[in-house]
Amino acid sequence: MTNCHHHAYIEKRNDGLNLDDIQKNWWMFSQEKDGFLHVVFGDLGIGIPVSLPIKKPGWWGSIQKNFGMTPSDGTVIAEAIAQSRSRTGKSYRGKGLKQLVEAIESIDNARLVIYSNKGVYTYMKGHPATFNFRDSIYGTVVYWSVPVEQEEIN
Repeated sequence: MTNCHHHAYIEKRNDGLNLDDIQKNWWMFSQEKDGFLHVVFGDLGIGIPVSLPIKKPGWWGSIQKNFGMTPSDGTVIAEAIAQSRSRTGKSYRGKGLKQLVEAIESIDNARLVIYSNKGVYTYMKGHPATFNFRDSIYGTVVYWSVPVEQEEIN
């Protein structure tokens, strides 16, 4: 959620809506259903694949070297997770995406999905995957679910 404030709205979205007065909004939803806690949050910002080259140009050059001049959005999301670090150099910053993966790593049936622009990153206990859509969602949506055990009340 902090990332949304610092990164999502650093430029105008490139979707033709020409929104001049866009606020730094984000939304969060949660639900416990069928033995899982589901949490979703999202924003209507520029997305991880657009903010990364602006906020971290040196790192972006490395990504381009490894994946070509126009890496897919799914690849960029995966690299943002793998290389989580803050431009501030502070050890407690820049870990958000990676912490989401680490938080569910040891939990059976937990799942993480990150949509950003055209890219999608999914993760389930040691099994990351990326893919891409033809069209952009113009923003970022993060979804995770974890199983929750219900306690019987006597």
